[in-house]
Amino acid sequence: MARDNAAAGYESVAGSLWAPPKIAAKIIYNYQICSITPQIAKSNFLNDEELFCGSKVIFGVEQDMDFFGQETDNNEDPETMSGPGIGSDSLVICQSKKFEWKISNQDKRMMCNNYERWESNLRRQISKNITRLVDAYSIPKIIASAHPDNVGVNAGKLTHLINLGDQGANALNGNTVAGFEDMVLALRQVAQEAGMMCGEGELAGEGDSADPVILIPLGLEKWALKNLKELNQCCSDRNAMVTGLLGDMYGIRIMSTQWLVPQNFGAAGMLAPVVLIDPNQVLHAFDVVTNKWYEGKWEDYLVGEFVWDTHVFNPYGVAVAISKV
Repeated sequence: MARDNAAAGYESVAGSLWAPPKIAAKIIYNYQICSITPQIAKSNFLNDEELFCGSKVIFGVEQDMDFFGQETDNNEDPETMSGPGIGSDSLVICQSKKFEWKISNQDKRMMCNNYERWESNLRRQISKNITRLVDAYSIPKIIASAHPDNVGVNAGKLTHLINLGDQGANALNGNTVAGFEDMVLALRQVAQEAGMMCGEGELAGEGDSADPVILIPLGLEKWALKNLKELNQCCSDRNAMVTGLLGDMYGIRIMSTQWLVPQNFGAAGMLAPVVLIDPNQVLHAFDVVTNKWYEGKWEDYLVGEFVWDTHVFNPYGVAVAISKV
């Protein structure tokens, strides 16, 4: 049965981070730091209630708007004006995974009520498992959602003249210093033609990242660093050799991920996708639900469920290049 921690004589548990609501909050906090998906998607959904598998989640979204309505001479009646309203979109959460963790009576005696020393390891491990689950699901789904204008050797919404490579002889040479820079510039042009960037590229404020984001496979990290090393000088607080973060290039944040796995394409060699994403065009909702303690004869169990889903509502917000690795 589900139990109240304090009533069961575990006052130190109830007052610690082991209380289920606090554990859930910490799991979500760690997940948002560790996972790629919340960093490349809009997660500020508008629902106040607890989410569950099947929940419909509402987001405020950016959309192309014509603010210059039809003018009528001397008409100042707001009821007859034709300006746009607030943009919104939604997704239905279809993904869920239950988790459980047990602690024996002997373990509790060994802890000597110092639960906080053990709690951080518990939530980190749960968060790592959730991260692997969500990123392995979300990144391929985002790639598959790219608009046909944003892939291939004739990419570009306006020109159709930008080479983003293919799974053959036209794969890009992102595995060289010059080739990596050319690949970023090609993706940047696709982003500009699709309207992802404002003019020369929109950089967020101090401490924030550039927008949009380019995800690269781990095998291209060294080529990114050879370019970024020249941009982030030795004494800069954005130096990748100090921060461990790749940084920004031409107004775009560069991030690496294990989920862009190279594949062997025969004569073309080892190839992998490189993905440019406008986070404002991707929705991501998640929550920890049914997070409870259950008391057994010899062990206590923490059980919970993580629900999530990811949705690209504007395919022009994703562009995919194919590079040698």
